[in-house]
Amino acid sequence: MGLLRLLIVLLLVLAGAAAGFWAYMGGLKPVSIERASFGPADIVYTTHRGSYAGLGDSWERFQTEWQAAGATRCDSLAIYLDSPQETAQEDLRSVLACRVDTASQTDRAALEGAFPGFTIPQSDALRTTHPYKNYFSFMFAPIRVYPAMEKRMAEDGLNASIAIELYGSDAAPMNEIGFAVPVSGERSDYQDLMDAF
Repeated sequence: MGLLRLLIVLLLVLAGAAAGFWAYMGGLKPVSIERASFGPADIVYTTHRGSYAGLGDSWERFQTEWQAAGATRCDSLAIYLDSPQETAQEDLRSVLACRVDTASQTDRAALEGAFPGFTIPQSDALRTTHPYKNYFSFMFAPIRVYPAMEKRMAEDGLNASIAIELYGSDAAPMNEIGFAVPVSGERSDYQDLMDAF
């Protein structure tokens, strides 16, 4: 009988801890999606092919390279060119980028001298943000946001071919992750990025 009570208490404590973590990570915050304009945005970039699990190493390598080029900050974003539901993990293409249209002239010159550039075209987009709490937010936020985006696209009869995540400047603490899913324009608008692979 004592062992059963201990097991029940342990399960309740674990359930409470899981619920507390879910709430802390923003799990109780509703995903509010708006339709708004995104772009144009000038970026420099590098590429990552493969599982999203390897993105951390690619971001670290990119940061080392842009700092070596002489840039002092990066207003970072990522463009995801493939659907993980329709593409094998080893074939997923991700573009890791720094915005240069928001950079100082000195940083812009350093970045443009070291990396290829691209202009994200203006488009109508579904947009939202999700709280950033810690490293786990990079996994937790997409799990909550993308199903809500897919639901909204189905309701409104919209299609999207890419997704953009906005992480902000490394010069300031990150408080949220932004999401923009362009729903106008053509996939071919991003052909130069696809050709980079």
